[in-house]
Amino acid sequence: STLVATLLTMGVCTTLIGLLPGYDRIGELAPWLLVTLRIGQGLGLGGEWGGAALLATENAPRHRRGLFGMFPQLGPSIGFLVANGLFLLLGLVLSHAQFMAWGWRIPFLVSAVLVLIGLYARIRLTETPLFKAAENKPARVPLTELLGGHLKPLLLGSLSIVVCYALFYISAVFVLSYGIGTLHLPKPTLQGWLMLAIVCMAVATVLSAWASDLLGRRAVLVAYTGSGAAYNLGGILGASLAPYVAQVLVVHGGLSWVGGYISAAALISLLAVLGLGETRHRDLARTDAVPLF
Repeated sequence: STLVATLLTMGVCTTLIGLLPGYDRIGELAPWLLVTLRIGQGLGLGGEWGGAALLATENAPRHRRGLFGMFPQLGPSIGFLVANGLFLLLGLVLSHAQFMAWGWRIPFLVSAVLVLIGLYARIRLTETPLFKAAENKPARVPLTELLGGHLKPLLLGSLSIVVCYALFYISAVFVLSYGIGTLHLPKPTLQGWLMLAIVCMAVATVLSAWASDLLGRRAVLVAYTGSGAAYNLGGILGASLAPYVAQVLVVHGGLSWVGGYISAAALISLLAVLGLGETRHRDLARTDAVPLF
């Protein structure tokens, strides 16, 4: 299935990064291979989230779709905590020379175990009843149908997650770079604070899921092509340039400008969410009543 393919793409590329020869052995080919594997990771992740979110929400009772859909959203938080926790541990038990020589490879190689566990779970999964019903009348060209009939919700869905990506990548990339390079803070200290921030994000994810089931929600993604496209377009808009923009802003205006940038992203996402329709009580099985979001 598609979910198995995306998991294998992500997992194989991640493991191969841990086996990648260094520049001292293969020269300029090393960074090219690294970039290629990173692109492979991106392709795997791009197809992964949409399918996982649909699988969770389509199997959920109508009054628990927020709770079920929460679990794919917890993935980045849990992954960040595990990965950075392992890097933090390695940094404490290994010397700098050992870490740079071979220690950095360990998290990438250990990920192979998680891939095998995930693959076992994925193979045992069955398609949801809603997906099986949709197979009887598939779109001829899903992307064409998406752009032709659902462009507005696609754009609103993408903009609704811009702030999530911007905040995450500014925290994970810019904060580490600025804290170590400019403020000269110890790396373990910064990693510890970032891990605490990610714990707060995970708690907020759980509370948001609970609130969406109780109070209502705007965007429920019910089409694989649409959810994947919105998620990845939002990632491009929110994450791709966020650390660079933050660095430029802090040089020309200070940290307050970075805060303003995040606030602007939050405002854009808020307006996008308000532009989406309420879906809490919508029956996903009624295709005549279910728009893309």
